[in-house]
Amino acid sequence: MALGGSPVRSIGTPSGASERATDRIGQGAGLADYTGNKFLAQPALDPHVTELREKILTFVRPAPWAAILILLFVLGNLVGWLLVGVHTDEAYYWVWSQRLAWSYFDHPPGVAWTIRLFTSILGDHAWSLRLPAVFAWFVSATVVYRLARAIYPDSVASGLYAVLVFASLPLTQIGFHIVTPDAPLMLFTALALELVYRAHTLGRWDLWVYAGLASGAALLSKYNGVFLPPTVFLALIFSASGRKELRRPWPWLAGILAALLFLPVVLWNYQHDWISFRFQLHHGVTSHARSWGYNLSAYLVTQMAAVLPWTWIAMVFAVVQSRRQVADGFARALLIAGFAVPLLFFAATGLAAVPGANWPAMAYLPGSILLGGALSNWLANASSRARTRSVAVIITTCLVSFVIVNLTRYPLGAINAGIDILPRNTQITFTYGWPKLGAAVREVYTKQKQAGDCRILLRRHTLAAEISLQLDDVQAVVVRTGARMNQHTIWNQDGRYDDGRPFCVYINYARHPGDLPDRISLSKDGEWKKDREVELIAPEYPRWYGIYVPVSR
Repeated sequence: MALGGSPVRSIGTPSGASERATDRIGQGAGLADYTGNKFLAQPALDPHVTELREKILTFVRPAPWAAILILLFVLGNLVGWLLVGVHTDEAYYWVWSQRLAWSYFDHPPGVAWTIRLFTSILGDHAWSLRLPAVFAWFVSATVVYRLARAIYPDSVASGLYAVLVFASLPLTQIGFHIVTPDAPLMLFTALALELVYRAHTLGRWDLWVYAGLASGAALLSKYNGVFLPPTVFLALIFSASGRKELRRPWPWLAGILAALLFLPVVLWNYQHDWISFRFQLHHGVTSHARSWGYNLSAYLVTQMAAVLPWTWIAMVFAVVQSRRQVADGFARALLIAGFAVPLLFFAATGLAAVPGANWPAMAYLPGSILLGGALSNWLANASSRARTRSVAVIITTCLVSFVIVNLTRYPLGAINAGIDILPRNTQITFTYGWPKLGAAVREVYTKQKQAGDCRILLRRHTLAAEISLQLDDVQAVVVRTGARMNQHTIWNQDGRYDDGRPFCVYINYARHPGDLPDRISLSKDGEWKKDREVELIAPEYPRWYGIYVPVSR
């Protein structure tokens, strides 16, 4: 600064120091305070931090309200991941992870392998065995964003709205923290779709190889991965550029790689009399047969419940509108086929059986992209008043989804608060009370083992899984196969349980305490007396468990 044209130097400031300080600030050193001969300066931001900040701002800028809603869903999912108890199916898959194989009775091995990967590093905890689901859904959301940005003209906004749609689905919110075969299936389906799109768009053969590997990994996760090859084939057939691609060897090589990766599951089924294939065929196509009208109606209801009715209808509308919004014929065909193939297949099988709500889950990855692009196009071209009203409707529907899912996540809390408006008999019922039962079983089992090493006998595979997890010991629990075949059926046949140790604890289940007799007789395992009863409080009704010990050992 100059006073009367003469420069003024600070007392004790070395000549040129001000200029050097200014230079440093200009070079990104940050604010500086000079004391003596030293500068106390804030360091420049790391380039990686700057890049991350720019990516976040790019993501948020088109619609901050949408980014806030996404953050709300993420926070709700993270709380659910940490607070909701372990579901019986999750415990069952954890038991698989302790006995790795090329396949299992119910599903291919993907879910067991991923659980084993995470728990071998982080230990056997509820949060760590679920971490594969958290990871899978985060990556899937990232791919949804990237694909929407790549395909739609208003790329950033389309990506943001696509992630909002995907995050708002009840199927996504619950699936985020419940580890099932759907978690790796969604992960590898998302990766396969992106790799196929980029392989075709960029003309890179190596991406076709990776797409084949991702498709094979999807097949190793769940049999529903079989929908990926026909999805890609239809996209290639129904686009001019795709038909040219079929003349090259790379899409065919991708299909061969996927089949080779799935081959261990086929060989395992061959060694076990095709037991898993036969089970899934009966379970998914011919079981619970009623009238075709009832089955189809139930199927539509379950799908609308999985993604909410207005979202499902909007996705179908987005498919119709996609011809005007997606110029790339192959990209449009890939998204439509990815959405339609699983939904139409299970609609067809719905003529004979009611499919599970989550069975066509992979359809909602491209469905979210289609709807995200449609929302972006609508909001960009709507009048100011129409845009304001549309945003209000979107925010309201997202908040309704958030509230419904969280009332479902914590039903006892909702009931105790006087909010008893949702069905009590949901899958969340099977997450309640297991630590309490596990503690009681551990106490009785520890006491019984003082007379010699022994094992726990159960009839239900899901209950056995929870007890194994609570005790952190799969070798201590044996399942005598009940009416429904399961993986324990195979382990019994393979002699997995024939180690000579006697049974010293038996656990029986009842809906009412009066249904648990003081003494029971098991045809192969002698007489038992009741040691104690344990009541587990659940939303639908209390569950009672009797813990029995041998009359004599």
